[in-house]
Amino acid sequence: MQRNIVEIDPGKCNGCGVCLLSCEEGALAITDGKAFLAHEFACDGVGSCVAACPQNAIRTVAKECVPCDTAAIMKTISAKGSGHIAGYLRHLENHALFRMRDEALEYLRAHDIVIPDYKLNRR
Repeated sequence: MQRNIVEIDPGKCNGCGVCLLSCEEGALAITDGKAFLAHEFACDGVGSCVAACPQNAIRTVAKECVPCDTAAIMKTISAKGSGHIAGYLRHLENHALFRMRDEALEYLRAHDIVIPDYKLNRR
C-alpha cells in the first residue's frame, strides 16, 4: 500500500528527541543517538514530528509500506492513560483523520475503556 509516512535523514538528526515528544502514535525511537521510524504501522503520515524537528531532519514521503494500524496504536496509547487517549483523539480530529478516529473510538468501546472528553471549544 502506498501512503504518506515520515522519513528521517540520519545525517541531519542529532538525536535530541523532540520528534518523539510530538509523535502521538509512538512511531519513533532513538538508537545510537539518532531518531528512526521504529513502528511503520504506527505512523499516520501527518508529520507532527516534521514541524517539531529543530534540525529539519524529517520529511513526509509517499511510499510503499504497511497500512497504519489504529488498533495497535490504541493498545499502546490506552495503556498510558486518559490524557494520552484524549490527545490522540484530538490529533486525529485536528488532522481530519475521521476514519482513524472512528476506529480508535471503536477500539475503546470494544475494550471497555472510558472515552475521555477530547473535544476542544465545546459549546
